[in-house]
Amino acid sequence: MDWAMARYGDKLTFRTPFYDHEGVLVPGPGGPHVIERVNPGWGMSRGCSSGGSGSSVYAARECIVKRPLGKEEKVIATPPKVPPQQAIAMAEKKYQNRNKEGPYDLFSNNCEHLARECTEGRKYSKQVDNGVKAAVAIGAVATASIVAYRALAPASARRGN
Repeated sequence: MDWAMARYGDKLTFRTPFYDHEGVLVPGPGGPHVIERVNPGWGMSRGCSSGGSGSSVYAARECIVKRPLGKEEKVIATPPKVPPQQAIAMAEKKYQNRNKEGPYDLFSNNCEHLARECTEGRKYSKQVDNGVKAAVAIGAVATASIVAYRALAPASARRGN
């Protein structure tokens, strides 16, 4: 979807091959901007510098940024579950207080946590929840396989004698 169809206050989802990056669409100087949380260890996010600092790598606590939304960027826009002005105000407040928001953390303080907290009033990450569920399922299958192997190994060892 072209971002021109999005409205201020929407949660924006930027698809990548391995994960979805999320932010909140807000008005800014010269047009639409996105407020997003980025991992400072990953360097520049989507080709922009953080908050006008001009750095190519974010400072450890500089993980909430506001940047112009590129005209060619493809996004999925989801209307907020809270009033749009409330979503915008929350995103702007988080941006203004970005030094107090704590460092980026994949499991508890990532881009989706920020976007959902602003647009839904609840801080969570569906991607993290799904990843944890998948890890638990894989762990359960691995454990069951080990238990089954150990249970069957003595019988197979006896057959070889």
